[in-house]
Amino acid sequence: RHRTLARLRAEVEPVDAAALGRFIPNWQGVGRRRRGRDALRAAIAQLEGCPIPASVLESEILPARVEGFKPWDLDALCASGEVVWAGVEPLGANDGRIALYLAEHEALLARPALKVEGELAASIRELLERRGAIFFQEITRQLGGYPQEIAHALWDLVWAGDVTNDTCEALRSYLRGGRPESSGHGRPRSRGWRASPSTAVIPGTEGRWSLRSGRWFEPRTVTERGAALARTLLERYGVVTREAVQSEGVPGG
Repeated sequence: RHRTLARLRAEVEPVDAAALGRFIPNWQGVGRRRRGRDALRAAIAQLEGCPIPASVLESEILPARVEGFKPWDLDALCASGEVVWAGVEPLGANDGRIALYLAEHEALLARPALKVEGELAASIRELLERRGAIFFQEITRQLGGYPQEIAHALWDLVWAGDVTNDTCEALRSYLRGGRPESSGHGRPRSRGWRASPSTAVIPGTEGRWSLRSGRWFEPRTVTERGAALARTLLERYGVVTREAVQSEGVPGG
């Protein structure tokens, strides 16, 4: 009995930082030989809600967890409605932290959206609430005005956590420098246009845009959301520390 108790006590003794550092990558499957969309879905499930710089998502984070990662596999999961990406906050001129969610968990794990001031942002939000997922060209046709200004307001809504897109192509375009900049005369200007024989697309506006909350049909209680967050953090880290929670900026600490 004493030997059994000693063994059990040894299993819950604190370890040093190096042991924890070895444990977490292994727990998250970094370097494990997993391939295909099922492996990608599993990796996303473990990363749900974690703020990740968009600039390293497809170059470092996902390739480290999914062997032979292909960006179009992520697009396919988003287009099918299985996965949702959401803006968390902008970083500099052409980057930002985003979070990935499995669609069935998004309503439970989503951070509260921030309010974006201004009539244009309110008009975009009202249009998406009324029409559902639509292309940028339809947004500009319905609202009128300067497309660059609409694109600017649309990305403000993205970083507020209110609006998303059905693929990651607009996000990639944004990272390449597609977000409109202010001209200094009250009108944003785009850093570039991608032209085709029949149309010109402002980089960062590709795909269909929609309100994230438009898919959340059932209200969730504080208890449900708290329990879901705790489960997600355990699945992500195995051992949850105060520092890990603080690094994610979890509301409430």
